[in-house]
Amino acid sequence: MPYVQLRVEGRAGEVAWDELTGSWTPATQHLEIDAQGYDSERFFLQLDGITGTGPVYLTGNGRFGYSDGVGFTASGVRAEAVRITRYGPELIEGEFRIVFGNGADSVRTSGTFGIRLP
Repeated sequence: MPYVQLRVEGRAGEVAWDELTGSWTPATQHLEIDAQGYDSERFFLQLDGITGTGPVYLTGNGRFGYSDGVGFTASGVRAEAVRITRYGPELIEGEFRIVFGNGADSVRTSGTFGIRLP
């Protein structure tokens, strides 16, 4: 079962999710989570090569995306800090700080994510 706790700078509270899906593929160490918000927000992450705790570099190893549902859709990731904080047979968890977009048209986000494994 996946989860995402997403905070957007300048917005009160965390984004409330309506739908949340996720998967973990052990053979390729691929983690994927997709979240749809009650107010049409969308957030997704795809991380490859997860073999333990520590930093994850998105260049070549993953993708993040965000849309606020009212006009902002990320054109790219300007800055990132992604870290796997727990890695085990039952649970994979991490945290992130991501700046989506460019210049004045950018959104700062932070949060945590995870997936409970069967």
